[in-house]
Amino acid sequence: MAGVGGGWDIPTEATWKRVCSIVGQENHTNMKEFFFLELTCFQELECFLFVVFLAVYIITILGNVLIVVTITCESRLHTPMYFLLWNKSVLDIVFSSITVPKFLVDLLSKRKTISYNGCMTQIFFFHFVGGADIFFLSVMAYDRYLAIAKPLHYVTIMRREVWVNLVVASWMMGGLHSIVQIILMLPLPFCGPNILDAFYCDIPQVVKLACTDTFALELLMISNNGIVTLLWFLLLLGSYTIILVMLRSRSGKGRNKALSTCTSHILVVTFHFVPCVYIYCRPFITLPMDTVISINNTVITPMLNPMIYTLRNQEMKSAMRRLQRRLQSSQSNKLGNVIISFKGVHGEGNHPMALGNYTRVPEFIFCGLSQSRELSLLFFFFLSMVYVTTVLANFAIMVTVTCESHLHTPMYFLLCNLSILDICFSSITAPKILVDLLSRTKTISFNGCITQMFFFHLFGGADVFSLSLMAFDRYTAISKPLHYKTIMSRGRCTALIVVSWVGGFVHSIVQISLLLPLPFCGPNVIDGFYCDVPQVLKLACTDTFALELLMISNNGLVAILWFVLILVSYTVILMVLRSHTGEGRRKALSTCTAHITVVTLHFVPCIYVYARPFTALPMDRAVSITFTVISPVLNPMIYTLRNQEMKSAMRRLKRRHGPSTKEIDAMNSRLGSQKRKEFFHNTIFNTTP
Repeated sequence: MAGVGGGWDIPTEATWKRVCSIVGQENHTNMKEFFFLELTCFQELECFLFVVFLAVYIITILGNVLIVVTITCESRLHTPMYFLLWNKSVLDIVFSSITVPKFLVDLLSKRKTISYNGCMTQIFFFHFVGGADIFFLSVMAYDRYLAIAKPLHYVTIMRREVWVNLVVASWMMGGLHSIVQIILMLPLPFCGPNILDAFYCDIPQVVKLACTDTFALELLMISNNGIVTLLWFLLLLGSYTIILVMLRSRSGKGRNKALSTCTSHILVVTFHFVPCVYIYCRPFITLPMDTVISINNTVITPMLNPMIYTLRNQEMKSAMRRLQRRLQSSQSNKLGNVIISFKGVHGEGNHPMALGNYTRVPEFIFCGLSQSRELSLLFFFFLSMVYVTTVLANFAIMVTVTCESHLHTPMYFLLCNLSILDICFSSITAPKILVDLLSRTKTISFNGCITQMFFFHLFGGADVFSLSLMAFDRYTAISKPLHYKTIMSRGRCTALIVVSWVGGFVHSIVQISLLLPLPFCGPNVIDGFYCDVPQVLKLACTDTFALELLMISNNGLVAILWFVLILVSYTVILMVLRSHTGEGRRKALSTCTAHITVVTLHFVPCIYVYARPFTALPMDRAVSITFTVISPVLNPMIYTLRNQEMKSAMRRLKRRHGPSTKEIDAMNSRLGSQKRKEFFHNTIFNTTP
């Protein structure tokens, strides 16, 4: 078991059972965490699997989001069947997000662990969403039965309130099913072993680890999960068989359409139920195919559902094409308005661009910080000093943390990562701003603008996740000091940092994926000094209201919620500190105050920029300067000026690598004698030596 515990000798299951029988169940203590077994012993293969499953997860999210957006924006799809499909896509996003992110993190970690509470939480939401998914598939089968068996009464039976009630009932049944599982699991004693032969927590793996006889409970679980799932699967197949038999008496286009829809539903039902029947409808023993089936159930199936519903559903594909044509039509209308306004300025027929042969603008023009040449020079000198200070100060933190062994702790490891992010983040915009301050024409190419936005949101998103990790690190250090080194091991810190960068990458990809399809035919003047979503989105030659709402929810509302959660976490930390006394309390209080200051400086401008309609306000430039240039230089100052340990480390580093006092005195004496010799030659001999 070296791969599980990073080289630890973990007792076998038989050893644990013997220990529990000797000690007695009344003296057991619950395990604090569980270990997941590795998928493979080869690190290179795990990296390859990480890339594959990350791509699958991103495709799952984007595919289901595409279905949600299409059904929301296309009025012809506002029917019961597509309303249920909309909810099914939401469920698939949530279901895959319960296990896949943790699975991806563990693929990059040596110690693949999960806390007891985290395991129980994962089981609860896994069965909550999975149970709701099963009931949704049943509701979709009932919907197809009514549409084909009673077409004249379909609209009357499947009224809007009926849709909503069925959806709510499905979620409630999923919640009820999950609560039953947790009620049966929580009383079990877990004193060892704590090794799960899987990559996520589920009932078959966890029940086997209980330090008690679970035979009766296992039978109850099999009947509650496996047999019910098998019967439900057979009922659904029976209902679709009846529907297909009814379709034999139909003919024409309606029959083909209904047959295509039912075939898609049957495929999805089969992909969902077959792994469930395999996992839950048998004794809870480990079989060679378990890992493959589990990956198919948790990772692959949520990705296949949107493909089946879009590739096999002609109505969905037609709706996507109509949505595309509508965007193109809006683009043409806006372009016509632009041309009319240009004609009003230049005269009829004088404008060279006609309505059918426009091209995407090759570049954008920045308004800049100021039109005054003298003020631009003043801004140049000020911002260049700020940028140089940002790079040097953050670089000093990186060198100090790297060279000073006393700072090789999780907190300073995360601080080093934040300094790297600050250097990258400020370098995305500051050099271009400085160049434009000395230029008459402040332009950027279209590809350059998109690239700047991509890296701006990549590093900005990673910065947000890194600040969250630092809050988690402080919470763990203060609330669980005895387990801090175990929880925040080096491998886990590295994995969390990788996750923060991947989170920033996914966030940035979403922004660019939404912006790239937009038409940009003119005007091309950006009311700012760098490319960002609010400024660029306003220049699109189409109606961007729905996209603007999506961007505000993706950026602004998420930033507000994240900010509130981090502030709440630090509030909890400060409340815990009230019970501490002495030097440790003062040191922890100083560290947390510095963190709260940095979090506030980062999030408040983000909320101002993204959590409102994308309209220009007088304060925009000042807030943008604070966000992109000033905040990265304040972070190292806050962490060094308020952190005694960092200042002491810098002084030790200076004494270690800088010249000593004796060397400085000797150098000064040599310089003094040299100056006296020069003075003697100049005054007495009137010559230079």
